[in-house]
Order: sequence, then C-alpha cells, then structure tokens
Amino acid sequence: MTIARRIEIIETLIKTAPGAVLLREPPVDAPEADHADHAAQVAEALQQDAVVIVIRNGIYRPRRAGVIYTDDSFNAVLAVLTNTPGQNGKGDRLAEILADVQGSTLPTFREVSYGQI
Repeated sequence: MTIARRIEIIETLIKTAPGAVLLREPPVDAPEADHADHAAQVAEALQQDAVVIVIRNGIYRPRRAGVIYTDDSFNAVLAVLTNTPGQNGKGDRLAEILADVQGSTLPTFREVSYGQI
C-alpha cells in the first residue's frame, strides 16, 4: 500500500460531514446567467456531499434529486439545523438547541389597557 493510498484512507475516515448549504432560487424573470449560477452552486454543493436546501421562489420549477426544497425561510433554517451535525458530536444542531432550552421559561405578558390588566 502506497503512502498516497494510506492518506486517502485516513482522509475518508476523518472527513466530517459538511453539514447543509442554504441557497435561494432566483426569481423566474431573473437573467439566465443567474439560473445557471444557481444550478452550478447546487451541483458544487452536491459534489461535496453537502445537504442542499433551496428556498423556492414560489413558482413551480423542476426539482433536482438530492435537494431539499422549502417554501419559506423559517422551514429552510429548520432544515439546515436538522442537517447540521451538533457541536457535541451527538445528534443534530436542532436537537441540541431544543435540549438547551428545555426547562427554561419565558415571561408571559398580557395586554394592558387604560392602566388595567
């Protein structure tokens, strides 16, 4: 076994997951160059074995295999957190955030009208 082959094996063993890449689809009336650039970004992220999440522009367009499509930014951020490895090495980032906030409380407010609750 050569040194180069050993290095390849070691690199594949210690390679960490790249997490998720969040992209926004260009509008339908955007120039063709923008659509080509977006397609190139998706292809590059897929080639790097990243999870690709695309916020759709609201118009039906063909879907690409291996890409997660969302309709809004909130769901896109949730998808990114779900597909990003946790900092402690256990689970995903969203699970860590939810575990951190468990048991904490936020104050509850009611509307005050004319000095009365």
